[in-house]
Amino acid sequence: MQFGLALDLNTARAPLNQVFDDYVPLLRRAADQGFQSVWAGETYPTGPGGSHLPAPLLALAALAPRTTLSLGTGVVLLPTYQPLRLAYDAAVGYHQAPPHLK
Repeated sequence: MQFGLALDLNTARAPLNQVFDDYVPLLRRAADQGFQSVWAGETYPTGPGGSHLPAPLLALAALAPRTTLSLGTGVVLLPTYQPLRLAYDAAVGYHQAPPHLK
């Protein structure tokens, strides 16, 4: 059995870069404990004051140099993407990933 983490990057508490930095110790511990992957989903605000993560592929690309875990999207809302843009975002994430994740 393989285990992964689902990260909640949908927060207004800090800039996304700071949220990533805050998750690094958790990701290291998860890798040390045998976890295989980390996941992030696409979200949009549902009300006033809500935060969102409209580009999980790019967020995971930014997270890639900070972890050895495999990366995945829990949700990508395909109807909201122009196909070429989705392919580009996925390619950017792939090229930002460390060689062991390709």
